Parts: sequence; structure tokens; C-alpha cells
Amino acid sequence: MKSDETPPVAPKTEGVAPPTESSDDTFGSGPPSENSEETAAAKLGALPTTDSMEEQDALEEALSPPKRQPEGPRAPLTPEAWGQAARATCLSFLLGMALVVLVRFAFGGEWITEFLDKNKLAMTARMSFIAQTLVGGLLCALIPLGLTVSRRTATVTAAAWESWAWFLSPLMLLPAAPVMLKHQVWEGKHEELLPIVLFGALIAEVLLSKSFQNTPEIVRTTVRDFLQEDEPAAPSRLYLFWQAHSALILVCLMACAYGAFMSFYTIRWHHKLGTATFDLGINNNLLYGGLEGKFNQSPIIFPEDPQKYLANHLKLGLYTFLPIYALYPKAETLLAIQSISLGLGAIPLFLFARRRIPQWWAVALAAVYLAYYPLHGANFYEMKLVPTSAAIVLACIWAIDTKRFLAGGILFVWAMIMREDMPVPLAVVGAVFLLSGYRPRAGLAMAVVASSWFVFIRFRLMNDAGAWWFPNMYEDLWSLPEKGFQSVIKTLVSNPTFTLKHIFVEKKFWYLMHLLVPMAFIPVRRWWAWAALVPGAILVLLVTDYAPPTMFSFQYVMHWAPYLFIAASLVLASKVKDEGSPHSARAALVAMCLASLALTYNYGAFPARDKALESGYHKITFSYSEKERKTMEDVRRLVASIPVSASVASTERIGAHLSSRVGFYTLRRGSHGVDYIVANKAGLRLDRTKETVKKALESGEYGLVNRFGEFAVLKKGADTKGNDAIMNEWSLTARRTTRGRKAKKAPTGSPSDDTEAHLEDAMAEQLEAEEDSPQSDIQKQKPTRRGADSDKPSPAPLKKAPGSEETEKDE
Repeated sequence: MKSDETPPVAPKTEGVAPPTESSDDTFGSGPPSENSEETAAAKLGALPTTDSMEEQDALEEALSPPKRQPEGPRAPLTPEAWGQAARATCLSFLLGMALVVLVRFAFGGEWITEFLDKNKLAMTARMSFIAQTLVGGLLCALIPLGLTVSRRTATVTAAAWESWAWFLSPLMLLPAAPVMLKHQVWEGKHEELLPIVLFGALIAEVLLSKSFQNTPEIVRTTVRDFLQEDEPAAPSRLYLFWQAHSALILVCLMACAYGAFMSFYTIRWHHKLGTATFDLGINNNLLYGGLEGKFNQSPIIFPEDPQKYLANHLKLGLYTFLPIYALYPKAETLLAIQSISLGLGAIPLFLFARRRIPQWWAVALAAVYLAYYPLHGANFYEMKLVPTSAAIVLACIWAIDTKRFLAGGILFVWAMIMREDMPVPLAVVGAVFLLSGYRPRAGLAMAVVASSWFVFIRFRLMNDAGAWWFPNMYEDLWSLPEKGFQSVIKTLVSNPTFTLKHIFVEKKFWYLMHLLVPMAFIPVRRWWAWAALVPGAILVLLVTDYAPPTMFSFQYVMHWAPYLFIAASLVLASKVKDEGSPHSARAALVAMCLASLALTYNYGAFPARDKALESGYHKITFSYSEKERKTMEDVRRLVASIPVSASVASTERIGAHLSSRVGFYTLRRGSHGVDYIVANKAGLRLDRTKETVKKALESGEYGLVNRFGEFAVLKKGADTKGNDAIMNEWSLTARRTTRGRKAKKAPTGSPSDDTEAHLEDAMAEQLEAEEDSPQSDIQKQKPTRRGADSDKPSPAPLKKAPGSEETEKDE
């Protein structure tokens, strides 16, 4: 047969129509009309037949797939491929080690705690642990190395393995999870954990950035398909609303959950007698006075002249909560207002951030804000107006940013009148709007109005009301012989080097670590974002002689937090814009989330673990014992037994419960001729309390009328027959001693014993840092400085924990 009689390729089939787009047999339209065997037979029948074996063999050869050609010589590894293979091998080795450590730490047992805390581990076990880790690393390293050098297309394989190794590299950090979960190791050891978390966050950011850059296409496609949601043919309004606002709804739910959680536990802390007259009782009494038309008057601070409270604070914004407070005029209402306000701050923060970064990034930023453990400490510290103002400030910034100038103006005024120091950060915000050229006119108005208001109230209105001790917090910056705030300003202007010497001290370094490590230092990664540090630097870092402002557990952290989180959103947006890729910014955001999660688990409120969270000088307990329930029942009965119209003076821990009345005083300042005195033994050691109670009982002016657990109620003019008993119980009578003989001790277990619990309660009250305490009650003389300053007049006394009898410990 001639060669041209056998076609080189399979002939065209006959009688089979080509498929069309309109065919009913397309994929998914219905079952095929014929089974596979019949279809195959029909195709074979359509082929031309031949009687020649040669023609049949040629036909089968044409229809069969091409045969694999024998391999040529193996391609050598290029220098670039060697480098790729080496990097993949190293990464795989580290990953293998990390997986072994993860397994050992996750399922290792109790030895992990002592191992991490004290490095205690038997040498045999230690060497076994090291050997297992190395073997795991070697096994993982052999996989990419072996597959790379064994394949012909070595260059392509090495690049692929390196890409996969970088993609999986964040898994190296998995052992950090069980380490962070061992909260016993890190309890109270902030200065040990903070550098570790910061280092881990920075490493995580690098690995995550490389991982995002090397994500394999198959992973991208899989994730995209998983997240892609098919839109209904006729979507409902509810569906469209959810699609448009799901992120905002989630943030609102998180904010409400935060407010509910914190309200419940701060009120429980109040019921456990964790709050005090200073300062929850003061603010509660101020607001209750507002119901009676007495504004900004405090008989607690100035019992003889309550209107003089203006020399101390101007809290006009507090009275904007009167409509809510009037519904339930108790201290619990203020704690709920503060908690809800702090939670609501996440909403304007999210709204501001989502204009610049993807909305789910903004959700993550809002979650970090709510998990911020310094914010939790401020939330539990009594009720303060700086934390309560945070949501108002954030809402003001968002309103100005979105050109809602009317709403922004209202919020600006509201925030400005909350307290006399609030105009300072608002003036800084206005200056940023102005200097950046972004909303310059609104920024100029904010800066001018806030600055003018601050100067007027601080240097004119409050100064005219009387002198107070606050300027002494800055006494090391005074331009002697002149004293006061004006003297501090003169030092700032004339001698900045001297000022910096008092700012760059160790305790302030750790203070900034507390503020910035939970945010992985993101707010300070652009020079222009340092503006977020200015409000806190002015109001906090300049303080030289008062410890609480530079302690992360007090309310002063809220002079930083709102502005740092605003700066964080701007820095993330700038990273995307400057680098032209979201990978680095996304990695930084995830690293911040991981750092925040580790720290809030160990030091935040959400685990609800006793003594994990620090607030003020206290370690918060979330549990509620039966004894504490009984004590609170006694307090409720005590409060109900005294008419609201009666005047009362009390010891510190029950003061906030009794302060919902116009005539409320503290025994730390005297009895002031009140109708009732309420006291307990543990509260006698604070200031002049013991002296006041003893005088009231000995004089016969007050008589014991009731006992509610540990608390005694004395009434003016009542029968004094029970006074001797309470004086003996509280050791208020003078002990008689004989020369050469020791005073007889009370029998063990008697009520007059100074138990450890009483001593601890007294120390807690002495250490309580209340900012409203007058200077005359909180100072001791400093030693005269030597050397070059020996002829310099002795500076003003050191402030101790306000109201205490001992000098406050700053370090």
C-alpha cells in the first residue's frame, strides 16, 4: 500500500455534530443521553475500517499519546538554586524544631512552668529535649533538600520549595502559644514579658510579611473561593444591609460586649469594697449634688467651703450625665457609664480607620483597642473623667475628619469641659489638623479655642479660687524661686536639656513600654505620627514628683490611648501607600494583634483571673466569695438604715456606698458635726480617722446605735452605753503599763487583734493614689540636696500616696 493511503493523524469522525453553546448536554444541564460504552462504540464505529494490519497499527499509533523520550544528562544546580535550596533547608530545619517544641510544651505536663520560670529541668530530660528538637529539625530539613537535588529541573524545584518554606515560616512561632498561656510564669512580671512580646511581635511581622509575599497560587485560589459568597439572584434588603454594614455591626457588638463585661465586674469590684471615697465617692457626691442644684461643690475635699473645689478641678462635663444618673443615683451608675463609654470608643475608632485601611483591618484595630490592658486598668480605677472622655474625643476626631462639623463642634465642646486638662490634647489634635493641611480651618478653630479655654480656667479661674497642690507634681522643673505651673513653663522654654533629663528616666521608659508594646510600636513608626505622643508627654511625662501618672495602672494612660490608636491606623495606611503592597502593613497588623492577645491574656481583664489585672495600686479579683456577699448585704442594710437627708462621715472603703447624699464627708478630715459616723476597724489607720472616731466616742457626742458586720454606726446624741465596748474592740483606749512590765496583749483571736488582713487593708488604703488629696495631708520634707545644690533652698516636700502617712514609693 502506498504511504499516502494511511493518514498521518486520526481521520475526522463522520456523522457526529460538533457541540454548540446552546446544546442541552452541557455540564450541569442534565444526564447524558447515552452511557459510556455506547458512546465509545459509536465513536469506534465512526472510524474508517481497513483490512490491512499495517493501516491498523498506524492508526493506533496516531491515536496513542506520545511516548516519553529518554532523559538526557541531569541539569546541574545553579548558584542561585543552591542558595534557594539552602534557605529552604534552613527554614525547614527551624520549622521542624518549632513543631517538636510545640508538642513538648503543649503536652509536656507541669514541668514546663518551672522550666520557663526557673530553668529547672533534670539534665537527662534536658538532653533528651534538645536531641528531640534537633532530630525534628533534621527530618524536616531533609525533605526540601532531598527533593531539590533529586529532580532534573532543580532550579525550578528549589525556588518552589523556598517559596513554600517562607509561606510556612510563621509556624515557627507556634511554641510561643503555650509559653504565653503559662500565666503563672508571667504573673506580675511585666518587665520580663514586655521585651519578649515585643521581640516576638517584630519577628512575627518579618515572617508574616515574607509569608504573604510567597503565598502559593493554589492557596490564594482556595482561600478566595472559600471566602467568596454567591449573591442570591434576588437579594433581600436585609442581605444587602448585612453586606454593606457587617463589619460595623461586629464592632458595635464588640463594644456592647465590652461595656456589659466591664460594667458587671467593676460593679462587682465596688460591691467587694474595692472602691473608695477617693475618688468614686467624690465624683458620685458631685453628681448627686448636681441633682440638688449644687454644681462642682465637694464637701469631701473642702468640708468648710465646698465651692472652693474649683481650685482643685472643674468637671462641668460630669453633669451632662445627670439625666442618666437621675434614673438610679448611685455609684454603680457612674461605673457603668465609664465602662460603656470606653467600649463605645471602638466605634468611632473603626469609622475613622476604615476610611484609610480595609474595613476588616479596622475591625482588628478596634478589637486591639478593646483588649488594651492599660485601658482595662483605667476602667477599674474608680470612676474618672479622662477615661470616660475617650469615646467623645474619638468621635470628635471622626466627625471633623468626615466634615461633620456641627457634630464635631458639639463633641469638641463636650470633651473640652469634661475636666480642666482635657483642652490640652484637643489643642494638639487641632494643631495636627492645621499643620497637616487636612481640615486646616477646623483645626485652627480647635487649637485656638482649646488653648484659650485652658489658659483661662487653669491660670485665671482656678487660681482665683485658691491654691492647690497639683503644681507640686512638677516641682523638679520649677524655675526657683518662682513656683507653680508658670514656673514650669519657663523651664521648658529656657532649659529643654534640663527638662529632658527628668523625662528620660527608667520608670518612664517602662511606662512607654506598657503603652506601646501591645501595639507593636506601630504608632511611632512614622515621624509625623509622634504627634500622638504630645498630649501624654505634656500631661504625664513632665510629672517629676508624683508616681501615679507614670504608672500604667492609673487613669492617666487615657491621655495616650485614643491618639495612639488613631496614629496606628494612619501608619498602617501609609505603609500600604509607600510600599505599594499591603503585605507589610498586613503583617504589622497581625503582629500587633498577636502582641495584644498575649498581653491581654496575661494582664488584661477578659480572662477574669484573680490578680492578673492591675488597677491603681490594686490587683483586681474577679471572684465573689460567700464572705464578700455577706459583707455587701451588711453594707446594703447599713445604707438603708440611714436617711438620705442625713449627713454622714465615713471611713474610706464604704464611702462610695454612702456618698449619694448632699452632706457627705470623710473621717480623714474630721467629723464636721455630721448626723452619723460610719467606721470599721481596718479604716482607722488612714490619716486622722482614728483620732476623729476616738474623739467622737470619748466625748459622748456620738453613741453606738447599730452594727452591720465589721461596720459600726454612730449617731449624734444617741445613748453612749455601747461606746466603751467598741473602743475596747478597736483598741481606742489608752493601755496602762507598769515600769518593767510589758503591756498585756489581747488574747489570741480576740476582736482587738491586728490581723494580717487588717494590716493589708490599711496598707492598701495608705497606698491608694487619690489625686484630690490636699498638699497639707500628703507631704514630708525632702532631704537637702548636696554638692552644687547645697546652698539651694530645700524644695517642696515629696508627695506620698495621698492621704497616707508614708512617703509614696515611685519605683
